[in-house]
Amino acid sequence: MVQVGEEAELIDSLQMQFGRLDIYPQYMVTTTNENYRVSIDDFNQAVAVAQQYFGAGKQWGLIANRENSYTLDVARLNEGFKGTHLVALALVLGEEAAIAVGCWLPEQIYSNSFPVRAFVTLEQAKCWLQQQLCLSN
Repeated sequence: MVQVGEEAELIDSLQMQFGRLDIYPQYMVTTTNENYRVSIDDFNQAVAVAQQYFGAGKQWGLIANRENSYTLDVARLNEGFKGTHLVALALVLGEEAAIAVGCWLPEQIYSNSFPVRAFVTLEQAKCWLQQQLCLSN
């Protein structure tokens, strides 16, 4: 297991129709293509990749690296995470002003399932996610 503050090694990087999935030992980073509309099928593909890499019953984390502008229907995604052992979701928004705007909606939707936090940098998100994974074990 990776310790908090220690950089995790990239296991795999997959190019999907909707963007890139970077797989680490305990978490996955999604980077969606510019101006893409993420469908429920795209979401299900990403969840299937997570289940393939993390296996049944293993706790894992997700980072949505929003370096590009894209749309998705967050309200429909909550069902897709059920039964996946997702521990936490980090959103990388890139701008401090966007954190308040970008985080209130997901926290409203996911608050009963797992913690959601927004960050300015990917490094901040990785550090927080590793802390959440350590706390869940």
